[in-house]
Amino acid sequence: MATLATILSAYETNADYREDADADKCAAFISACTKLLVKLPTRSSGGGAESEFNVELIEKQLDRAEKWLALHQSAGALVSDPQVIHPDFSGFRY
Repeated sequence: MATLATILSAYETNADYREDADADKCAAFISACTKLLVKLPTRSSGGGAESEFNVELIEKQLDRAEKWLALHQSAGALVSDPQVIHPDFSGFRY
């Protein structure tokens, strides 16, 4: 079972999936967001300091990441699909 610290680490490490255009990082980010929504308390106080976690922001990031992944997985599948035939116009004369 993952600890909150490891989940937060995965969240931070994979948050730049768009800049890297990395579907694997996006999937890891989605997983981290999902785990955060389950694990995070909405309010936490420890050592006299109080922090609040923005669950709505995490939900929005999760939704955005799922949409990004769906778009980029399907686009990637089209590019790497061996069934796709690309025309060759190298011998074409006008």
